[in-house]
Amino acid sequence: MALRTDITERKLAQIAKNKLGSLLSNLLDAATEMSIIATDDNGLITIFNRGAENLLGYKANEMIGKSSLAPLHQPQEIQERAVELTVEYGNAIEGFDVFVYKARTEGPETMNWTYIRKDGSQCQVSLSVSAMCDSDGKVVGYLGIAVDITEQHLLEASLRNAKLNADMASEAKSEFLANMSHEIRTPMNGVLGMLSLLLKSDLKEEQRKKASLAQSSAKSLLILINDILDYSKVDAGKLELENLDFDVRKMVGEFAESVAIQVEEKELELILDLSGIEYTLVKGDSNRLRQILSNLVGNAIKFTAQGEIVIKAKLSNFDDLHWGFECSIKDTGIGIPKETLSALFDSFSQADSSTTRIFGGTGLGLAIAKKLCQLMGGGISATTELNQGSCFKFYIYLNKSSASQLALPKIDISTLSVLIVDDNATNREVLKGQLELWGGEVCTADSGKQAMKLCGSRLAQQDKRFFDIAFLDMQMPKMNGAMLGKLLQTSQF
Repeated sequence: MALRTDITERKLAQIAKNKLGSLLSNLLDAATEMSIIATDDNGLITIFNRGAENLLGYKANEMIGKSSLAPLHQPQEIQERAVELTVEYGNAIEGFDVFVYKARTEGPETMNWTYIRKDGSQCQVSLSVSAMCDSDGKVVGYLGIAVDITEQHLLEASLRNAKLNADMASEAKSEFLANMSHEIRTPMNGVLGMLSLLLKSDLKEEQRKKASLAQSSAKSLLILINDILDYSKVDAGKLELENLDFDVRKMVGEFAESVAIQVEEKELELILDLSGIEYTLVKGDSNRLRQILSNLVGNAIKFTAQGEIVIKAKLSNFDDLHWGFECSIKDTGIGIPKETLSALFDSFSQADSSTTRIFGGTGLGLAIAKKLCQLMGGGISATTELNQGSCFKFYIYLNKSSASQLALPKIDISTLSVLIVDDNATNREVLKGQLELWGGEVCTADSGKQAMKLCGSRLAQQDKRFFDIAFLDMQMPKMNGAMLGKLLQTSQF
């Protein structure tokens, strides 16, 4: 009776197993869009579904129990993969292990392969390989599921070729423009030179007016040409930076003086804070640093109708060989819409299309500044508020010079009391910061009237003395610096 029961149970188990096998076979065959191939632990094919038949052109009865995976793959790819795995794991991996080693040792692996069909044609597949284990955890075979990615592969190749061709065309264009630099600038400089000589000659008023207009237009055109050629030269990798000694504090100061006339013409205040630069000589490309400043400060002047422009520079110790140079240019101009801020440093881009019509320009100034900063190992950024102004900050790295010295001598004014009178708060803060750095006792006033009250208050205190030095703004409303100075000299407060 026990024997009959055991046989019955075994038959039922076999029937269940057969049903499960039939269900699995039907399920695999239903997956016609995927190639599913299974092997035993030696690499002999045990499952070859209908998706594999459709993809590869073989019938299941041609492959199951009769073939390994090798004929389905390119021999060169198998060899290359064998070398990769051998180098990675430090022991020789070849044969069937090339396909399953990682799946057996680390878990499922997915990578791209080239399948060879029965008719000899090829297709690209993404193949995922997994190890199949029994209830004891022993590997009994491997399952490979492949998806045809031939069209995707062709599309990617097409896109790569298109990008390569576009890059080659862009490089050729940039190289052409970079090489044309001299040829374009020379005749323009000739035109400007002749116009300058013409304006110095004996001309009638109408002739002088027309010549001046031609000169102004030629200068504007040269600026546009220079922007385009400089950008092209940087873009083509043709720009080489100089590495010469220069006094960075003096250079920034001279630059500020050179733009002071433009600032004064617009009745703006230009404030220069160099208190963060304690050393003189550095090594680098002063012309390109000046170009960055020119682009940023030029924009600040262009887009600011009233208020002030503040240039603040700092030189900090980065390592034994390099300085870190940081600079900010802050204005009280029209600002920039936040939605256009992300594209601000893109080529041929301005805040909006009307900017070019109203203010002119190529839209290359900020793109050139960004590329120059990157060439010097740094970067550039901007913060802004519409109708409130903008602040551009950049940093670069400069080499240290063996001839560098302290920019300013060690000054001790700890025994002096100083009065600063200026209606511009930024001016007061910059000057106060420098004087306090030298140890001075500093008081500030925003008008002549407030300064007089402050002086009277100090004299009324027995432990306070009158100021030793006074810094007076010559242009203040109601009471200017000259008037205040006379009153202070005569103690009429």
